Amino acid sequence: MVTARIARALSERPRESLSLAHATLVVTAVEIGLRTLPVPTLSRLLGIEIGLGRGHSANGAKAASGPSVVRIERAHRALGIPSTCLRQALAQGFILRDLKPVLRFGSEEVAGQLHHHAWVDFERGSLPTCEMESRHFRSLGRSTP
Repeated sequence: MVTARIARALSERPRESLSLAHATLVVTAVEIGLRTLPVPTLSRLLGIEIGLGRGHSANGAKAASGPSVVRIERAHRALGIPSTCLRQALAQGFILRDLKPVLRFGSEEVAGQLHHHAWVDFERGSLPTCEMESRHFRSLGRSTP
């Protein structure tokens, strides 16, 4: 079943197929890493720094997401892997590692429930990783004394 979904997704234009195949390999590697390694170790192996504080998402700026975000989402669907914000952030950060991504974690309380979020920041802003906006979350990190 998974093989048929991947074959259907790859049956498009050759250039898009290569990009989707690359995203599928990255998503698979991230999934294996999340199941076998601590997040800081996986992040370091993927070339993504873990940042403290709000970073560039504090001002609500958005980096140009481009087609890589769409391909990562399609790869998750094709593989049947849940597309959580952490999985997306790690895959996006790896694919765009030349832009020096910073992985950030945040939380917010809504109606008595605590919600958590992960996203990647770049100098130009943050990339969307799910329906939640990163600017609404209080970034987790060390508090200054």
